[in-house]
Amino acid sequence: MVRPEVKARRPNFTSNELEKIKFLVSEKKKVLFDRFNPNITHQLKSSTWGFIASEVNKVGAANRTANEIKKKWENLKSESKKSTNQKYSKASLRKTGGGSPTVELPTDEESRMLEIIGETSIFGIDGGIDSSEFGKLAM
Repeated sequence: MVRPEVKARRPNFTSNELEKIKFLVSEKKKVLFDRFNPNITHQLKSSTWGFIASEVNKVGAANRTANEIKKKWENLKSESKKSTNQKYSKASLRKTGGGSPTVELPTDEESRMLEIIGETSIFGIDGGIDSSEFGKLAM
C-alpha cells in the first residue's frame, strides 16, 4: 500500500521571530493596512510582506514565506483581541463573586498589540450602536 506523503510540520515561531514581526508590522502598518489607492497597491503590500519575511528569516532558524508571516500576524492579532476582550468586556466586569470588580491593567504585550491594531478594533466605537441590538431598538 502506497502512503501519501505527509507534509512535515514547520517549527514554531521563536520569540525573536515574533518580536521582529510585531516591530516590522508596527513600522509598516500604514502600507499594510490602509486602503488601496494609487500609492498603495496590491504589489506594494505583497512586497512589504516579502520584506518582513526576509527580515524575520534573518533572525529565525526556519525559512518563512510571506504568507506564513501574514498568517502568523493574523493569528497574533486574533489572539490579542480575544484575550483583551475577555478581560475588559462588560460581561467580565459584571461577574459574580462578591466584592467590587477588579480591573486588571493590560500587560506590556497587550499594550503593545493595542498600539499596533488600535483599540477601536477591539472595543468598538464609543457611542456606536451594536448591530445585534439594532433590531431591538427599532421595536
